[in-house]
Amino acid sequence: MDNKTYAPPRPHGAILEVLKGSVSEPVETVSNKPDSKGQVIKVSIVKKGSGMVGLQDAVDNQEWAGIFNHILMTARVATFLGEKLREKGEAVDPDCILNTILVSHAGRRQYDEATWYPSIVPNASWKVEVGDTAITRDLLSDAHISPIIVENVKAHGVGDTYPINQMNTWEKILPSYADFRVSQHIMPLEDRFDDLERRGVTTGRFTKNHLDVLKEWAFRIENKIFSKLQINPEHITDTNPSVPRWERYLRRLYINDAEEAIFMSISRSYQESVRDEPNVAKFDKGFSKAWWERYVSNLYEFQQGTPYVLVEEKRRKKLYGIGRAIAFFKKLDEKASTLYLT
Repeated sequence: MDNKTYAPPRPHGAILEVLKGSVSEPVETVSNKPDSKGQVIKVSIVKKGSGMVGLQDAVDNQEWAGIFNHILMTARVATFLGEKLREKGEAVDPDCILNTILVSHAGRRQYDEATWYPSIVPNASWKVEVGDTAITRDLLSDAHISPIIVENVKAHGVGDTYPINQMNTWEKILPSYADFRVSQHIMPLEDRFDDLERRGVTTGRFTKNHLDVLKEWAFRIENKIFSKLQINPEHITDTNPSVPRWERYLRRLYINDAEEAIFMSISRSYQESVRDEPNVAKFDKGFSKAWWERYVSNLYEFQQGTPYVLVEEKRRKKLYGIGRAIAFFKKLDEKASTLYLT
């Protein structure tokens, strides 16, 4: 292969654009979500599109940060493995793998909301029946995304809606394998499947038999990958491979969409904690170890409570948040003549 013409994998503008959408103002409903089941809550519901990024409400931004983190970490692992296999002479396209993974869960919010809040989600029963991969395919079709990306995303349903015997390219195999290694952290396959059985079977996303078939396939693929690379699966951790620049960029701009609202919430929480418990450390109260909480806490401290918000006159002319990333990568796409569009 000619390394002189090889460009490192990166997101593409049209791919990121698929993840946008429009969401409602908070609506009151009775929750069917496991951690709030039976409670009357207020939630924003996606009205059109994916609704995974560009979220300006602080609560909504935090709610979907977990699946966003999963997508980014899965892409990091799969593209790293793809690049290493390419160095060994395998026919693999890491750029295609990265962009496949970025949209592989595009329908997940619609599916989850249909499951959790069926009384306020249009066509909820249909969405639950067909599943998030089918919803994702419809979103990709509406956006005129390249058939190669669509076919690779279909493989996300491996062992269920997509036959295992059609998992015949690295562009299909590596996204699925990486998906099985990543939850909110990178895990050994055994631990990940234990986690999927605990959560997925209980909620009806998987059957025990389906998971057993996937587990057997995943271990077989793992042996194939790492025998070629001559390293162990344990080589892949939360810190190895290191976070690529494109991932840092997307994380920062994901937060930026709701930065002003997030900082206001942190400030309010801090003032309440100081009033109620004067000796509580500045960020100890109300923050867990999830990436979003760590990120916004550190950002708030680093920026001394001042959000990066453009003044209104500049905001009209200059993009911010994920919209800024989309515009930036579209410019690169035009120069490289790679759009991933039909």
